[in-house]
Amino acid sequence: MAHAHAYASTNHDDHAFMEAIGAEIESQMCRQLLNRTGLVNSLTLLRSAMKSHFRREESIMMAENYPYLFQHKGSHDYIINYVSIFISCFAPGREDAPAEVWPLLKNTLETHITKYDDPLAGYLDRSP
Repeated sequence: MAHAHAYASTNHDDHAFMEAIGAEIESQMCRQLLNRTGLVNSLTLLRSAMKSHFRREESIMMAENYPYLFQHKGSHDYIINYVSIFISCFAPGREDAPAEVWPLLKNTLETHITKYDDPLAGYLDRSP
């Protein structure tokens, strides 16, 4: 049950931090003159925050022998790869940058939370 409490509080703080970075990304995308370097920096910060969050989450899943660790970690890997692709799209000299970065990432994260994090939270709440 200790892991359930640690997971819930860490999850809330991490998600709030990532949401704040996302709001900054969205703000940068709305500017008339896109600052690609600033956007790459924000996306890199988001990826770093995600990696830290995912490591903590995976550690809890391992400690609790979570039966869906493999699938959950696969979703983490997919998300990190997705952010990395966005980072490369905004590299200086690239012209093929997508217009809606944060909405696409946010949708991916919301799907992850619903499909993977919510069941994990339920599992941890039931753990002795």
